[in-house]
Amino acid sequence: MIAVGTGLFTMWNDIPPAYGREFALMHTRDHVPEHMAYLGDDGIRWARRCIDGQGDMPRFFTFYGLTSLDVLTDEKHAKCKVTETAWFLKMRPHYRDRIAYHCSVLASAGGGTGGTVATLLIDFADDARQDAPRLAALVDDLTRLSPVVGAHLAAPEWNVPIRVGEALPAGREGNEAVGVVILEGFDRYELAACLEDVREQLVASGVAARVRSAGHYAQAYRLDYDEIAHLEHFRRDDALITERFDLK
Repeated sequence: MIAVGTGLFTMWNDIPPAYGREFALMHTRDHVPEHMAYLGDDGIRWARRCIDGQGDMPRFFTFYGLTSLDVLTDEKHAKCKVTETAWFLKMRPHYRDRIAYHCSVLASAGGGTGGTVATLLIDFADDARQDAPRLAALVDDLTRLSPVVGAHLAAPEWNVPIRVGEALPAGREGNEAVGVVILEGFDRYELAACLEDVREQLVASGVAARVRSAGHYAQAYRLDYDEIAHLEHFRRDDALITERFDLK
């Protein structure tokens, strides 16, 4: 269940198969903790890393829960910078098909944390984003599908930078109406099997004018902010990581 704050950072990406194992190690053991840490304890409160995507979205999906999107533009956090290690900088050029949004959470329902996740990109129907009762009813209805234990609806905020002090995200033109649906489930294949019903429900509810794309994932890793202090041994320089994991 998404909890704690009102902001989400959502990112989908792919990576060439030749770099898949090293990317998994780098992203889990290095970059996710560094990205979580950079805003302090009132910034990013949790992260989830999802893998093995199936469908018409990139194979990897990562999302982070923020107390509020205000932390990206307020004075208190203005000097915060993500530590980009040598290992991350080595892997970053190999990212493919990256989609990244900072989003406001519009509605959320359910309980627990599912071991599998589905994501759908939609175009909001006219004025649907502002219809809070309709949005709340939709996510509640989605949790009544038997594989769905959590349903969440969010919208990108185009006036918020991807990181503190950086430029506003590109790609706004033609995407002003985009929305993000995240479903959590307890059985990946049952969740995948109900995605066609979800597509129909999103449109029938009047919330979505159309569904652009959808995918389902295994949830591989979850990290809470308060656990970062225990991960010092994860974060090593590139040479040590390469030797330790036999990455040549």
